[in-house]
Amino acid sequence: MNSQYYIYLISHFLGPLSLCVSALVLALLLIALNRARRFAISLMTIATFTLYAFSTPFVTHWLLAPLEYQYPNFAAAAKPLKYVVVLGCAHSIAPQLPASAKLERCNVPRVIEGLRLYRQMPGAKLVFTGGGSKGQTTLAHAQALYAQLMGVDSADIIQLNDPFNTEQEMVAIKALLADEPFALVTSAAHMPRAMYLAQGKKLNATAAPTDHLVRFSLDKLYLRYFIPEVSNLEKIDSAVHEIYGMWWLKLKGL
Repeated sequence: MNSQYYIYLISHFLGPLSLCVSALVLALLLIALNRARRFAISLMTIATFTLYAFSTPFVTHWLLAPLEYQYPNFAAAAKPLKYVVVLGCAHSIAPQLPASAKLERCNVPRVIEGLRLYRQMPGAKLVFTGGGSKGQTTLAHAQALYAQLMGVDSADIIQLNDPFNTEQEMVAIKALLADEPFALVTSAAHMPRAMYLAQGKKLNATAAPTDHLVRFSLDKLYLRYFIPEVSNLEKIDSAVHEIYGMWWLKLKGL
């Protein structure tokens, strides 16, 4: 297993759902063993209320909206861009799945937004990024297949099949495009980190965020904003993942 796999495991273990569940399991174990009962009850109470808070739309908005709306929607440049770069998210290599189902939920909106911009810019090229395990279909290739299903000519597609994370993607994009201006498509929550890295590499990128998970404002408070929903845990996980990612980049920068 390579280092990327261990980074993946650690980042998911440090996610809010994993931490809360781990705290609850530890508390139950301590109670069952009749050890540190007061601590166990306190830990269980904190984990339960934290889990409740993270599953509500109100807390989801509070954490995720500042990330997702940091960059505005893409506005057409005065001069049409020659490249639309779509960053990879995740895919499946399960052979029983059709090409249309191999991309994970986070990746489909990215490809669709990339296609939309590509069709607005005659003569543009679509660049897809993302690696894969040795001998397996890469993420970039899975995205390219999806785009071809949507009618894109394979001659208009460029695949960057080696990068495994956003930092590596920026290195590959720099090698391909140098100072050429391009539209950078990725999930809205991921865009601040992606642009931070793009600017660090002095890439001429214009943000084109998509896949927004927060779709309401907090101008008014409604009771439904405090009703827990499972989907909000995934949104919180996205927010925390990006916050961890930015902390790590700034720590490395020190």
